[in-house]
Amino acid sequence: MEWIYVLNTSVTLKKIVETRYLTSVFLNGRLSAENLLKHFLNGIEISGVNSNRILQISMDEPNVNWKFYRLIKEHLGNNSSLIDLGSCDLHVVHGSLQSGHKASGWAVNSFLSGIYWIFKDAPTRRFDFIIIL
Repeated sequence: MEWIYVLNTSVTLKKIVETRYLTSVFLNGRLSAENLLKHFLNGIEISGVNSNRILQISMDEPNVNWKFYRLIKEHLGNNSSLIDLGSCDLHVVHGSLQSGHKASGWAVNSFLSGIYWIFKDAPTRRFDFIIIL
């Protein structure tokens, strides 16, 4: 089973980034990139999402997913705005943030850790903060 999630940015209404579950796609038999592409596009089509607006695809099994990535790039053509973050997008983004943190010389990690502990297990503080936004 594959899950399709949508990351939706609604700047005009909520001014937050939302992650929303879109659909599940059940795959039978051996997984191939071609089979994955067919079911992925079917899931996107059924849900009414414009495939040209896909920005990023996360991977968990690099061999199948790299071929899937190439196939979807071919399918989308030049209209694609697909961002290639490598086989593990979280590590790439984390590494870039850490490099920026070190280069700035600021104590960003300490600040963010402090903010985390202020709001952890404190629903009243979180609620007040959200109201301010």
